[in-house]
Amino acid sequence: MLLRAAPALFFGLLLLASCEGDITGGGGEGGSTGSVRPTPTDGPSSTCDEIGVCEGDAVNANSGCVECAVLGNDTLALNGGACLDEYTSCFGPTGSCDEGGHPDCCAFFSCLLACPDDDPGTDKNEFLDCACTNDGTDCVDEQDDGTCLGAEPVGGQRYFAWATCLYLDVCASACG
Repeated sequence: MLLRAAPALFFGLLLLASCEGDITGGGGEGGSTGSVRPTPTDGPSSTCDEIGVCEGDAVNANSGCVECAVLGNDTLALNGGACLDEYTSCFGPTGSCDEGGHPDCCAFFSCLLACPDDDPGTDKNEFLDCACTNDGTDCVDEQDDGTCLGAEPVGGQRYFAWATCLYLDVCASACG
């Protein structure tokens, strides 16, 4: 996913107004009572995950959960933009590894993209063997240099921070 521009975050101003007390007139008891205006319910009540689509068009914040989590803000969803810091820490403010991305994170991501898909016809997991030292189903703690995580441990940490925010914290249902 290449997001071309970092979003400008918009913070709305919520104005509350009320009118309290009795209004009395002339010489008698209170003629009417004031009313309190209802509190506006500006802002979203849903989350990025509720968009229901994992990846949208990579441009519009409301097109998918991934876009909402990175490009969105709190006017779109309660957790809109929640993964922006992790994303820019890895891929840079323009979303392009060529323009400000962290070199180790970009190298790790490029390595992952080059890994083969897992062949279900074999006992081993070829993707995990490429990404990390594999015990058959998961990455193990110690990584070999010939793996993506072994070659780029700092990049892997930055990427996993973004991926954790995105796939576990914000978009667990839409991308699960």
